[in-house]
Amino acid sequence: MFDFCNVIAGTTRSFGDLDDEEDDIFGSKKANSKTEETASGVATGMILSLRESLQSCKDNLATCQLELEAAKSEIQKWHSAFQNESYITTKPKNVVSYLQNLKSSKELLRDQKKQRKRKLHL
Repeated sequence: MFDFCNVIAGTTRSFGDLDDEEDDIFGSKKANSKTEETASGVATGMILSLRESLQSCKDNLATCQLELEAAKSEIQKWHSAFQNESYITTKPKNVVSYLQNLKSSKELLRDQKKQRKRKLHL
């Protein structure tokens, strides 16, 4: 550091006499350089990571959009099938319920058939 006592006495040190380790009040240039390099490296790594994450999100979004379009197309096909066929006069909900009842009946008949076969073989 700058010594005021030496200025008064008429003896001052030149800047070349300063020891970087002890008298540099702003810190070592080497340390600052390394800190800047480290911060730059961390920032670059973070940017690359964020870019990769963003690309992954974009890819995921594109996949979801394709799936959505496929689902919309399928819904439109079913909607058209129910609207364009004259023999279907009920609502899709009723048709689905009817089909579920048919499936249950089929399973019930299959079970009854198995039971009868067992009784015949006994």
